[in-house]
Amino acid sequence: MQPEHDEIAFDWIRSGRTELEKSKTLDWAGNLVSHLVPPVFEAYAKVLHRIDVHYDFIDNPISAPESAILRVPSCEPLKSFVEGRRAESRGNRVRWNELAELLNVPFAPTINHAWYRNKLQDPWCWPRLLRGQTTAT
Repeated sequence: MQPEHDEIAFDWIRSGRTELEKSKTLDWAGNLVSHLVPPVFEAYAKVLHRIDVHYDFIDNPISAPESAILRVPSCEPLKSFVEGRRAESRGNRVRWNELAELLNVPFAPTINHAWYRNKLQDPWCWPRLLRGQTTAT
């Protein structure tokens, strides 16, 4: 990467903000990717961050009475999925399409992390059993 000293090279930032400036009006429809990626770009790519299984919850479970008191969910089918991967020595890396199949979520260009979490019995099951490189999109 080289520094750019000519400010003209950054005019796309100024010209691409017009839609965001409309957010102050009553008829504004919300944020879209096109508001963040100025029209000078032909396309954008959605990066799905890496997911790894996390065994602390499985290796150090709390007792049944504690689970009952705390109302800890079973986290099925995600818990069985994680245990199965370990039993089969499949490694820690989990593919998004594997989770899509497990949770009956579409694996589509409009993919959204919330689709997965909403399919779980409890939203805390995801961070107990899976770890991502960054927080969700």
